Amino acid sequence: MGSRLTTRCSWRGAVGAEWRRHVRHGHRDRGTVVRPSQLMASVRQTECEGVKMTRTTRSILALLLVAVVHGSERTQAAAPELQPLAARLVGHWSLVSFEAVTGGHREYPFGRDALGQITYDAAGHVAVQIMKAGRRPFASGDQAAGTVEEVSAAFTGYVAYYGSYSVDERAGVVIHHLAASMFPNWVGSEQRREVLLEGDQLTLSTPPTLFQGRQRVLRLVWKRLE
Repeated sequence: MGSRLTTRCSWRGAVGAEWRRHVRHGHRDRGTVVRPSQLMASVRQTECEGVKMTRTTRSILALLLVAVVHGSERTQAAAPELQPLAARLVGHWSLVSFEAVTGGHREYPFGRDALGQITYDAAGHVAVQIMKAGRRPFASGDQAAGTVEEVSAAFTGYVAYYGSYSVDERAGVVIHHLAASMFPNWVGSEQRREVLLEGDQLTLSTPPTLFQGRQRVLRLVWKRLE
């Protein structure tokens, strides 16, 4: 009878104490490896009401703790969609396509080979650069000495801005709060983008927007950079 009580006491006290110890010290964080030897060292120090566990009990307990911790890490890694949208946006993204959609008609205003990057950081900052490929250089090496035609072509073939961002998790929308923009009318504005995030592919769609003389939905597809 005393043996059974000792075993029950050891299991209850040790499991609770060791699990709280490893949660408190962050061993459930993704990327943290909990080694069996570390758990065994902690388990050997655990007593329940002054009764030490047997070697077999300690070994089984350590294996159980390793299984639970690693199982938690695998669950988190296998289900990134369970994370908030704001956390999943963080990173550097490269442009795959830039489309202007009117009804069922689709165009590529910067060509099918447009270039670009967008960056979201964890502090809430966003920066965007999109460029039409193959833009012709100015005749002069002085960027302030371009002709009207050169400046017009350079301006209409480039989109750039930066600022901060916020996320409406329920609506699936990211709002860019622009601090600066190549297009002066956007400075201080809020630009809403509907978000579709599937794996490493991010699609941002604008509301109907006046662009090149027509109301269009601008759809940008991005791929996460490693």
